[in-house]
Amino acid sequence: MSEPDEMIRLSPDEAFVLYDFAHRLVLDVSAKEVEAIFEDRGEWMALSSVLGQLETRLPQIFMPDYRERLHAARARLRPVDEEAVEERNADEGC
Repeated sequence: MSEPDEMIRLSPDEAFVLYDFAHRLVLDVSAKEVEAIFEDRGEWMALSSVLGQLETRLPQIFMPDYRERLHAARARLRPVDEEAVEERNADEGC
């Protein structure tokens, strides 16, 4: 019997920024770099799976203003100060 899939929740900005990061990490590195970055090929496969799932859910990755949207999403995620980070973590139970 297989185990149920794990689910995580991401805001649209988190998903978009994570997609861009994973895309650069998984698709834009050479085989030699993969060996240096990932301890095990299974890590690369897991991240590739996340990337594929995000790709099917994010229409903005196909829009002509991709870079502008990405910069805006990153800015919205960036904490204004350390206090904001602590408050966010407390609200999320971290």
